[in-house]
Amino acid sequence: MTSVDPYGGNPFRVLGVASNSSGKEVARGAHCLLKWIKLGETPEVHELLPYLGLLRRDREQIKKASKEIEDPRSRIRSELYWPSGTASLLPIVKRPLPMVSPDGRTTRILTLGLTLV
Repeated sequence: MTSVDPYGGNPFRVLGVASNSSGKEVARGAHCLLKWIKLGETPEVHELLPYLGLLRRDREQIKKASKEIEDPRSRIRSELYWPSGTASLLPIVKRPLPMVSPDGRTTRILTLGLTLV
């Protein structure tokens, strides 16, 4: 049985777009990458998860990624493992949390002071 890496070959990663990208944005991203390849250049893509390492993109990978995103089932599966690019935990982390006493009265407000790097 082979294991499937949901991140390394994720079609959103291949095209360099966020998982909440519209169909038009996905098509534009694919078109741009294909133009770079046609010119004999290595496409420059902003990596949302750079720790995954270098991904070498070719024409076949880009076309396959585009088709996978066009298919609703495949897109949903890929969206589950790729960030939207706009999602931020900061509003959740900074929201005050009430500390409730055993008798049910609020005694103080606790704010999580986490810094996201």
